[in-house]
Amino acid sequence: MARTFAYIFGLGATLLMVTVALPHAPDRDTLPIVLVALAGYATAASYLVGFDRLPLWTLRGAPALGSVLVAIVLYFGGASAIGAYAMYFLWVAVSAAFFFELRLAVAHIAFATACYGVILALRPEAQLPALQLVMAAGALFVGGVLTVTL
Repeated sequence: MARTFAYIFGLGATLLMVTVALPHAPDRDTLPIVLVALAGYATAASYLVGFDRLPLWTLRGAPALGSVLVAIVLYFGGASAIGAYAMYFLWVAVSAAFFFELRLAVAHIAFATACYGVILALRPEAQLPALQLVMAAGALFVGGVLTVTL
């Protein structure tokens, strides 16, 4: 589990760094995005180095940490990029549903959905925020349920 979370955080950080080089929304703030990527790399390294000594709560909290990092990127990525970066929440849902019991997986999915809702509320210039939130919540819950049942 720790190695898988390390790969997820490391790959997420790498993908995030790639997006820094791409054309972006005019209201993007790049520094916080780079700092989130560095936090992702640090998290990945801590899971790789300490995988056999980490307390269980650090692993059970990994999807929540991922949701917070994604929310930060959503906020600073620019209003027109919110939907693109929100796809990271699917990683949260699938990993939580794969590794944890249904109750905890649903809690992580609900937390990811709430994080997305907060960001949409904080970014009033986001287009169709209610539609984005409902579609994302549905996709996260369906992805999680499919992962749990497979």
